[in-house]
Amino acid sequence: MGMSKERILVGIASYRDPELLKTIQDCLAKAKHPDRVNFAVINQYDDSTRFMLHYFNNERLKLINIHHLQSHGVGYARRLMTDLWGGEDFVLQIDAHTRFESDWDEILLQQWYAINDQRAVFSAHPIGYSYEEDGSESMLHDDHIGKIKVDKFAGDIPIFKGERHKPAGDLSESIVGVAAGFIFGPGAVFGVPYIREICFMGEEFARAFQLYSHGFNLYSPRRLPVRHLYYRKDTRFWHDLPSAGKRSHYDEMTARSYAFVRSFLRGDLSNYHAYFGPERTLEQFEEYIGVRVAL
Repeated sequence: MGMSKERILVGIASYRDPELLKTIQDCLAKAKHPDRVNFAVINQYDDSTRFMLHYFNNERLKLINIHHLQSHGVGYARRLMTDLWGGEDFVLQIDAHTRFESDWDEILLQQWYAINDQRAVFSAHPIGYSYEEDGSESMLHDDHIGKIKVDKFAGDIPIFKGERHKPAGDLSESIVGVAAGFIFGPGAVFGVPYIREICFMGEEFARAFQLYSHGFNLYSPRRLPVRHLYYRKDTRFWHDLPSAGKRSHYDEMTARSYAFVRSFLRGDLSNYHAYFGPERTLEQFEEYIGVRVAL
């Protein structure tokens, strides 16, 4: 690949998110080459967001609509998203509440090529944007990156968090995990199917090890040209399902999710290679991140 006509697939798993349309519009408006940007969107909609993307009636939008009460969690939605990869050269995974700097596509591609690693994957926790009282958007400006580290464990499941970090040099630096709100890399990243069994907790750790086990190398970009809306109205499925009288359904999904993650951390996942690659082991990943996670 060379920086000439790379196509980028932007993957978004949205959950009744009022920011979804604005995110796609901003993504296209700020791209250096918007004609090379496609979208794979899973719209888990409610009444107000069902037809949000109705006017995008063209082949550059791959769209799956699901009623939000039929949601099976983040892993299920992002598995549908990765399944929509159509051979684009690069993929960018973001949340539905994201904003961009001008020429974001060129900024990311230039950094990716500078690493000179065909298996490089960028990830970081973006800095934020917010809304002022008059409804205008306010973009934070900060040259620090939310560099990822293992912060804590939730029921034996390791959790990543972003640590404010100012890169020391001109090139990107190795990191230990991924943040689901920003992952950028070669198209083959979506060729590794997301794990549908994970409801929420453990998603980022499992995805990081998935990519690592398939031979991808994780980096923090030197410059991150996206912003994330951290403070927003609660539109999360773990609130909706119990309040809609589907407590048992939510509890079952969560229990299966925890059981899956613990099973692979114990080393007794019967169909391990249906999810994880043969190139690196969990033991190697533990050594790489400097934290023991196996049960």
